[in-house]
Amino acid sequence: LESFAGIDIDDGIGGPQAAILNANLLKISVSDVEIFAGVGGSLVAGEVDFDPLTATGFGITGGFVDIAIVTDSLPDPLAGPTDPVPVTPQRTFMGVVGGAEIVAPYGLPTDLNIAAYDLLFSMNSASDGTVTPVDRLNWAGVAQVDDLLISELTDENELAVSGTLTANIAGFIVLAGTFDLAVTSPTNVAIDANTTLTDGKLLALSLTDVSLFVGSGGSLVAPVEATDVWAADPGDGVGFFVGGANLKLGILKADPVALPGDTRSWTGLGITIDTVGLVGLGDILTLNATNVGVLFNSAGGTDALLADNTTKLDWETGVGTFMIDGLTRDVDVQASGSAEINISGFIVGSCLLYT
Repeated sequence: LESFAGIDIDDGIGGPQAAILNANLLKISVSDVEIFAGVGGSLVAGEVDFDPLTATGFGITGGFVDIAIVTDSLPDPLAGPTDPVPVTPQRTFMGVVGGAEIVAPYGLPTDLNIAAYDLLFSMNSASDGTVTPVDRLNWAGVAQVDDLLISELTDENELAVSGTLTANIAGFIVLAGTFDLAVTSPTNVAIDANTTLTDGKLLALSLTDVSLFVGSGGSLVAPVEATDVWAADPGDGVGFFVGGANLKLGILKADPVALPGDTRSWTGLGITIDTVGLVGLGDILTLNATNVGVLFNSAGGTDALLADNTTKLDWETGVGTFMIDGLTRDVDVQASGSAEINISGFIVGSCLLYT
């Protein structure tokens, strides 16, 4: 915990804020957080201790959080020299980055297991207590927070959360995968050679290495090597299986505050799946698809002059660091993959799909 008063804050080259003079800065950094809320926990030698097999509650392991808050308080130029009055409204800038190695409920029925791993969240906000928008700080340019994880936040970052989610419901529904959800405010996005979106709002969702089993006899496989991932494993079970699925969804809209009356929006979707189909039925029934790919690209709304927005975005070039492979502005809808079916040898077929 550190507190500074009367300092100057500069968010660097490219930062949207002019230097904030006579600012106040509060820095909070917490690490190695262990939390258990429920029944069956205790403190042993100053550390949280509980038996995950008998305790009932909610636990966080390996938690951490960094917080930085900047406020400005400039004297009123009309006030007397001996009685400065802070200008109102006063601006407040806040950056937060935190996470945890494991977040999970405990004490659930033995056939119900849910957990999240390697969680990471961040938030960047700015306000003056009114409805007037205030530019966020480019924390990456603020020298006073170089020792915090907040130093990775730019003024375009608003909110983000990522991690790996696993679930096993009695072997009937087994799910594992990594997610990344972010809300940003990109500026000067090139829609095409002649059109630029000066101020936008982007919702970006990525699902990676997703596997899903629905049926009987499934299980979760934990990573062994550093390059391994959590996975749903059908084993010798019978049911429906999806393996190696990845999804990217981007929704870009004109910022309604910065661009009033502009309702333009752009949507891009990309899906790839290594394998999907029925498992465990042996020679009775084979039905599966491999190397599945789906692309979707659309544009809609009108600009402030009510002109229709028909120019799709080149998501392969992307918005900032968010890109969707293969999704150029020439694509509307595209699907590809191969499939096969075998019903006890009586009906046998296969096909390749590309649209």
